[in-house]
This record gives sequence, structure tokens and C-alpha cells, in this order.
Amino acid sequence: MIELKNVCKTYETGNKAIRNINLRIRDGEFVFIVGKSGSGKSTLFKLLTRELKATSGEIMVNGCDLGRIKRRNIPKYRRTLGVVFQDFRLLYDRNVFENVAFAQRVIGASNSEIKKNVPEMLKLTGLGAKYKAYPNHLSGGEQQRVAIARALINHPQVLLADEPTGNLDSYNTHEIMKLLETVNSMGTTVIVITHSKEMVDEMKKRVITMDKGLIVSDETPEGKSLSVMTVRGGNASGKGRSRKRPEISVENTDYWPDTNEAETDDSEKHYQEERRYENRPDSRGSGKRRHR
Repeated sequence: MIELKNVCKTYETGNKAIRNINLRIRDGEFVFIVGKSGSGKSTLFKLLTRELKATSGEIMVNGCDLGRIKRRNIPKYRRTLGVVFQDFRLLYDRNVFENVAFAQRVIGASNSEIKKNVPEMLKLTGLGAKYKAYPNHLSGGEQQRVAIARALINHPQVLLADEPTGNLDSYNTHEIMKLLETVNSMGTTVIVITHSKEMVDEMKKRVITMDKGLIVSDETPEGKSLSVMTVRGGNASGKGRSRKRPEISVENTDYWPDTNEAETDDSEKHYQEERRYENRPDSRGSGKRRHR
């Protein structure tokens, strides 16, 4: 369960990116979050991954209070999530198998576990025959499948995807969304941030629309509008409710950035991959292209 109550996020510049929003996403739902540039959807994504901390309000993700979680425990929390980025964030000096295995090594999986789990995940994502290939030899759709396989390998309860088809053509967009639908059918909560109206209309899932930091509509797959409420404190009945704070142990090995508690608008920049597991530089090719 993901629940936000009276959540606000204001940057040090005074920009109010999120304005007192309330939202509940139940286990196993497939949800699109849509809105034009500057609507607040990317900030919401970063609040859920705890790259950013809310200025006020409460965010609960699977029983974890993101406002109270200690900084040293954030990497462990993130490992309960699967995260897929528009630009893939692959390790370009390693092949497909090693890219997916990397997420397993981070959590301390044994070599025997990795040899068992990674081929199964590559088969699920349609990459069984590509395990020796390097990212630069893959199409954009295949690279995104690698990113999804890496996000799923540790069996997260929630999969967050930030514009996962933004660099793909219509065919690969359709294939990636079919894969995410398969993942959702296996019980994983899937949240997709996108600006693709065509894709959203085709998928017929719950759609949350944001504008100027507000949730302006929330529609079910059947087209029924959910109530967009402003909760002034406690639960919807107005009564407060105490929650037991989660016990989370921590390992510091991760490929997420360090969290800066004094966030500014610089937080809107892309994530920088951490390479703490191995001290080798990326050999990623330069230049941008639209993937086929």
C-alpha cells in the first residue's frame, strides 16, 4: 500500500512542486501518473524513491514512513522498489547477464543464486538469447528490457517507471507495456509516469492526472472518477492514527545517489549511478539518439 496525506514539496527557491496532495495506491494496482512538464509528476516520483523528502505531510510505502526513515536506511528501503528510468541507466562495460546480476550482488546474493535467478529473469523479459550481449549492441527496446529485468530481479513489491518508453518507437513502446502488464499480473504494484496519451488510452488502467503540483483527476480503468480529497490531518475521518515505525537494517552498497537532505532545484537533475560495488569507470558511448 502506498499512501500520501497532505504532502507538500517546496524547493529552496520557493517553487511549490507538490501542493497538499492525497493519494492511495493499493497493492497490485497498475497506475499511470500523467501531466504536462512541470506538473509535479517527476517530483512525486522522487518523493516515492526518497531522493527527495517532503516538506510536509506523510508518505507511507508498504509500512515505511518516508518522512521518518533515517538517512542511512534509505538505500535499504530503495531495494524494496524496482525502478526503471527513461535512459535505462545500464552499465555499458558489462553484458546483459552482468547488468542484471549487479542488482543481486548488491544485496549479497550468492553466485549459485545469481546463476539460477538471472537466466529465469532474462527468459521472462525475452532476453534469454541475449545474455552475452553488451548494451551498445542492443536496440532501445532491448536495453529497456534489461533495465526492467534488473529492476525485477530482487522481487520488489512496487515497480516505479519514469517515462519508460520515452525514447522508444511505437512498436517497442507497445512491447514494453505488455511486459509491465505481465509483471503486474504476477502481483507487483506498477506505477508508470508518462506523457503518452495514446499509450494510456490503450492500456485502460487507473490514471492520475497532475497539474501545477495538484492531483486534478483520478480515474479508474472503467472511467469512474475517484474523489480527490484534501485531508487536513490524521485519516479521512479526521482522527489521527499511530503507526509502528519499521525496523530496517542497512547495507551501504547501492547504485543510487547519496541523499541530500537540503534539497534544492538541483535535485531535478538526472540520477548519477553509484559504482560502489566495483571501482571501474563506465565505458558508455557518448551522444544521444532515438532508439529503434
